[in-house]
Amino acid sequence: MKKTIKCKITDLTERKREALEREYEGLQEYLHENEDVELYSANKQQADRYYEEIKVGKEYPISVRKDLIDIQKTDNKVAKYWLKVRVGSVYGGINVPLKPHIQIPVQSGGVEYCESKILKKDGDFYFHLTIEKTVQAEKSYSGLLAIDIGQKYLAVSVASHRDQPKFQGREIRGIRRHYNWLRKRLGEKKLKDEIARLSDKESRKVDQKIHEIARELVEEADEHDELIVVGDLKGLRENSEDKGKMMNRIISNFPYYKFVKYLEYKANERGIRILKVNEHYTSQECSRCGAVGKRVNQGLFKCPRCGYEINADFNGVKNIFQRTKVALGNIPNVGAVSEPAHNSSEMVSTS
Repeated sequence: MKKTIKCKITDLTERKREALEREYEGLQEYLHENEDVELYSANKQQADRYYEEIKVGKEYPISVRKDLIDIQKTDNKVAKYWLKVRVGSVYGGINVPLKPHIQIPVQSGGVEYCESKILKKDGDFYFHLTIEKTVQAEKSYSGLLAIDIGQKYLAVSVASHRDQPKFQGREIRGIRRHYNWLRKRLGEKKLKDEIARLSDKESRKVDQKIHEIARELVEEADEHDELIVVGDLKGLRENSEDKGKMMNRIISNFPYYKFVKYLEYKANERGIRILKVNEHYTSQECSRCGAVGKRVNQGLFKCPRCGYEINADFNGVKNIFQRTKVALGNIPNVGAVSEPAHNSSEMVSTS
């Protein structure tokens, strides 16, 4: 599996900042056909290798060859991790402190560093370290954890080991509504820079929530030795013309694909497989008797045959669980489902 560890290059001395600035700006000049610029030879080679079509006005990161990635872990008070950056203006390069968002693994025991990047954003430098790790995937599982995207929630899940569903990520909609309101107010005042700043802040908050939910679900599956299955919206997106306005908006705006990406790499780290199940009709079929029903309102499904009333998203994820169980066989059934009360439209009727 591969993943990227994002590290901020921080606490630079004036000399080191100037050297890094020269290398970065030198790369931009070199890419725009100034071949006489002072630049470390390997950085030139990487630029020639990766950047074929250069767009005017666009800045490009320094591509760091994997054999030149030199990271040291220390007890230094400034930073735990230090990276040696090769620059054309300083013989031997410069050592810069890193502050990663997670712990950086030592390059051994199945972990290998890959080509990585140094980029600049809002005046600060960042090192994006790409690592590749070999993990042993599980061949069998004791149970199943099924996840579906909901209209109100990022993730609705059921699992073999528990008798209640989980509803996670409703706050994401609240975050988006809040920032949409702020952008509207700022747009009236024509404050474009503030609008851009707010969009970045919103994106960071949403990303943090997505990471938290993905991590919690993967840790739960790992603890209970469960295969993860998630509803695949690909088919719904391809056939979105046949869907209602509400579903179109969900497919277009909800961060489904980013969530699945986070799920995949977090699961891969632990050797857990993820299966994607076609979502066609999972929201329309009754999870009790299989009859085609409909949503009474946004949050409630009612079966016309057996009268079963259930939270619509919960009904969908139960169908995903049951389809997968039938397809794979030998997977324990989901517990006797009893849904926690959120509000009147989300109660489950077991009659």
